[in-house]
Amino acid sequence: MHLRTEQGVVGSGGSNPTQYYKAAPANYYAKFWHDHGVNKLAYGFPYDDVAGQSSFISHGNPQWLIVAVGW
Repeated sequence: MHLRTEQGVVGSGGSNPTQYYKAAPANYYAKFWHDHGVNKLAYGFPYDDVAGQSSFISHGNPQWLIVAVGW
């Protein structure tokens, strides 16, 4: 499925997150995770890192990591 179809975007709105999931067909599973993610960031489908929408974090020299899971 094409990226713009996944986001429910028609035309050139593929790089503008405010235009995502406005119309069918769209990937409402990915929309759910974006709606509920920290800062609305989530990796709900492949290529979700387009326009900075992924929750991916990296560091070149990690010293420690804290992971908190909760709702």
